[in-house]
Amino acid sequence: MKIEKILNFVKWYHSADNDNSAYLCQIMINILYFAKLKEQLGIAEEPIEQSFATANELKAHLCQRGEKWQQALNNPETQIAINQNLSTWESPIPENAEIALFPPITGG
Repeated sequence: MKIEKILNFVKWYHSADNDNSAYLCQIMINILYFAKLKEQLGIAEEPIEQSFATANELKAHLCQRGEKWQQALNNPETQIAINQNLSTWESPIPENAEIALFPPITGG
């Protein structure tokens, strides 16, 4: 009986007339760390299953991880790109965004 309920749910979930699938989907952003930040934080990439209204909210969330995160992300020279567009910390973060964090780009 339980298996039948599970199978019916799976059929319903994958059906074209499923209006409630949004309740089952997770919001995911992918964060990429580059250059000095990648080395300093010891991470190149991570998914986060949470939504943030702005880049500042994301930064505050990441800074809760500790001092090295605070130093890296509160550096006024740390830059952010959202979906491959250079952005500000006040920029909104859309669902399923790709976030890139990196030190200033130099050279010519």
